[in-house]
Amino acid sequence: MISPERRLPGNFVPKPLACPEPEWRRLTMQTLAEFFCNPAKFLAVKRLGLRLPSEAAAMDEREAFGIAGLDRYRLQEELLELKLGGRSLKDACGLVRASGRLPAGIAGNVHFAQVRRDVEVFYKRLEPFKPGRFQPPETFELTVGDFVLSGNFSRATPEGLLFYRPANIKPKDLLRAWVEHLLYNATRSVGEPAQTVVVGTESIWKLAPVPAPQPVLEELLDRYWAGLCQPLKFFPESSYVFAAADRKALAGTKGRTVKAPIDFAQDKWNGSDFGPPGECEDEYFALFFRTGDSLDGDFEALARAVFHPLLEVSEEVKE
Repeated sequence: MISPERRLPGNFVPKPLACPEPEWRRLTMQTLAEFFCNPAKFLAVKRLGLRLPSEAAAMDEREAFGIAGLDRYRLQEELLELKLGGRSLKDACGLVRASGRLPAGIAGNVHFAQVRRDVEVFYKRLEPFKPGRFQPPETFELTVGDFVLSGNFSRATPEGLLFYRPANIKPKDLLRAWVEHLLYNATRSVGEPAQTVVVGTESIWKLAPVPAPQPVLEELLDRYWAGLCQPLKFFPESSYVFAAADRKALAGTKGRTVKAPIDFAQDKWNGSDFGPPGECEDEYFALFFRTGDSLDGDFEALARAVFHPLLEVSEEVKE
C-alpha cells in the first residue's frame, strides 16, 4: 500500500487576526523595543499567549566545568557593574565561587582571572564616555499619532544617552538603543544634547540627533500595530545585513563585492555548516514562517523601513 503524500503544515496564522483592543495603543518604550527584537515571538507570547519551550530550559543541571556563552556574559555584566560602582574585583572571586558559577579548585581561579581581565579591558574602553555620570531617571509620556508611549530614561548623561555591552553589538542592541534614542530626541528641548553612544567590545556606535523623530516613530508604531494582527517578516539579523548592504548599493559604496543585498540576508537567514545557526532556526520564526519565501519583497520593504533611518544617522567605529 502506498502511503499518503506527506505535506508540510501550513503557516501558523494563515490570515490576519482581528485588531487588538484600544489599550494596546498605550505601551512602554521597552515594549516597543521588545517587539522589534522578535515580532514573531511578541505576537505568539503577548497576543496569542503561546510560549514555546526553549532548548536552554530543557537542559539538565550539571556541574560547572567552565564558563562560556550566556553564563560568561552574565558574569562579565555583574563584574562590570561592580567596577563601575567603584568596587574592587579582587575580592569578587569568592562571592562568584560561592554562587556555584565557577569550577572547583585552580580551574575556577583561572576562569575567573580570564573574565576579570576582559572586564578590566572593557572598562578602559568605556571609561572615556564617563558611565558614572548617569542622571536621575526621567519619566516621560509622549503621544505619537494614535499611540501613547511612556517610560523612564535611565541611560542619560550630560552628553546624551549611553549604552554599553561587554560583547559584540548586535542588531537587537541597536534596535533597543534606536527606540530610546528616538523617544529621547522627541522629548528634548531645542539645544539639548540628543546623541546616543553604544559601546561594545569590537565597535562603538554613535547615533546623531534626529531632526524629526515623530514621523520615524509613527512608522515604527504602524509596523507594531500591523504585527499584532499577523507575523511580520522582520528578522533583526537578516534584516540588518540586508538594509546595510542595500544602503551601500544605493550610495555606490559597496566596493568590489558581487553579492546583492538579498544574498547577505540569505546567508544570515540560512546559516552554514561551519558557522552559527541561521536565523531561520529561531523557534518563533520557524513557527510562523515554515512555508513560502520568508525573504521576499515584504521582507525587503520592512528592513528598509526600520533600519534605513537608523543607519542614516549612525556611525560605527571599529577598533
